[in-house]
Amino acid sequence: MILRRPPILRSEEPLAFEDEANHASAVCVLIDLAEAGDAGLLADILKTSRSESVRVAAILASYNVVVDEPAPDDQIVDALCGILLNDNGAYEERSAALSTLASSQSTKARMAIVTAVELSDIRIQAQAILILIEDDFTRYRDLVERRVASWPEKVPYPATDVVAIIRDYQGKKDTSPAPSE
Repeated sequence: MILRRPPILRSEEPLAFEDEANHASAVCVLIDLAEAGDAGLLADILKTSRSESVRVAAILASYNVVVDEPAPDDQIVDALCGILLNDNGAYEERSAALSTLASSQSTKARMAIVTAVELSDIRIQAQAILILIEDDFTRYRDLVERRVASWPEKVPYPATDVVAIIRDYQGKKDTSPAPSE
């Protein structure tokens, strides 16, 4: 299998568009074909690859490995959590990892999503909040409202969506009739 061989560097293959192009192609195939048994392989790729395109493809392939699995392989969940919670990581990778973790039933994945609300990138915070709101707004309401209150007036997308949802929720709460005695 191509992924068991060392990645080819661009300097070794003049027609390659980037380093690890052989791995990028192979991992792209896994986006549609990955199964639970590929968790260890994908986790290794996420931990060792230097290529952002290979890592993003591996994150996308990981979706098939964790979705609807009552107990997904800890190796892949740990690798995805590591990417998500790395405040110095690339936004695209972290965002993809967050989306993939949202499809997992793992308690560890859910804890990482809650932790992501406290990270420094407002876009990641917002994406995590949207996942939590969809999951159970009542349960996470205090955390969400506290985080949103700490944001500056102008926020990037998808934080704008979170602000709109919170304002809409608060507006409905403020205009609802008072309970009768």
